[in-house]
Amino acid sequence: MPVGIGKGFATSAAISLASALSKYSNYHSAIAKAHNAEVVLKTGLGDVMAIAYGKGIALRVKGGGPGWGKVYSIIESDKFKKVSVIALEFKGSWKDTPSMLSSIKSYFPFPPLWRRLLTNPSLETFLNVANAFSKTLGMYPEEFSFIESLKGVLGTYAKKSVYLTVVKNIHIRAVLDKLRKEGLDPQIFTISENGIGGL
Repeated sequence: MPVGIGKGFATSAAISLASALSKYSNYHSAIAKAHNAEVVLKTGLGDVMAIAYGKGIALRVKGGGPGWGKVYSIIESDKFKKVSVIALEFKGSWKDTPSMLSSIKSYFPFPPLWRRLLTNPSLETFLNVANAFSKTLGMYPEEFSFIESLKGVLGTYAKKSVYLTVVKNIHIRAVLDKLRKEGLDPQIFTISENGIGGL
């Protein structure tokens, strides 16, 4: 894997999913096995479902595995003429999902953010809500805050030990150059518009 496990990239879910799909011929049964493994091991709550059934930006809007859980997809790349995601690893406060979840003292600030996203499910709203969520949790690295004001940056947020920046593709090279000049090691990802195997 080009990225680490437990950093915020959902790699444990991807590994669980790949393993289950190689062992079980029925797609939904494989998803259920992978989802159950993630929940039991406390390595992820909805990542398997989001990867298996989502496209673009996947929102798990109802908890549970296949047959119970529900995923909603946001796809609007045409509006932004294609965007890329730049990821930067940093020394986050949490090394794994259980420690992150156990550190939350109050869930009170989060339902309004979730409702805001569901009321207007768009890339812009997602980025605003994710940014507010990571700052509320105290996981937003202030040393990267300058990135928010770079030309072409649509939004930023942090998840465990990864800082993500969504950039219009026409500005990607300039943003990458700036980050490298700052001594950072960015990785580039694209937001997939297809599910697994084009499902």
